Amino acid sequence: MTTLTEQIEQLRLQIKEVASDEHALVKELAGTLKQADEKLLREVRLVAAEHEVRRCAVLRELEMLSSRLSLFPRLGNASIAIEEPHLHLSPQTPARRHQSRNDWAQGRGQAAVN
Repeated sequence: MTTLTEQIEQLRLQIKEVASDEHALVKELAGTLKQADEKLLREVRLVAAEHEVRRCAVLRELEMLSSRLSLFPRLGNASIAIEEPHLHLSPQTPARRHQSRNDWAQGRGQAAVN
């Protein structure tokens, strides 16, 4: 039979061996995690670069559209003229649309009176 001291020594060697194996596994895991992090970082940078390329392409398209649209005359004043024609008439120019309604109402009223 083995003595208590020999058994303690065997257990100590087993614990040291297990600790050494676990330390090697932890180092391997750390290396694997570092590689995974580096791969993820490369992929994120690639996605960011691709996004930047697409964003620049869209910006260029918008700039080209903007330059093409600036070739057309500005319709700012024309839209006001269409919406409110009586604002752009001179005092001597009759506002026919409004007067025709008034004339019609006055003519009808006069016809009814006459």
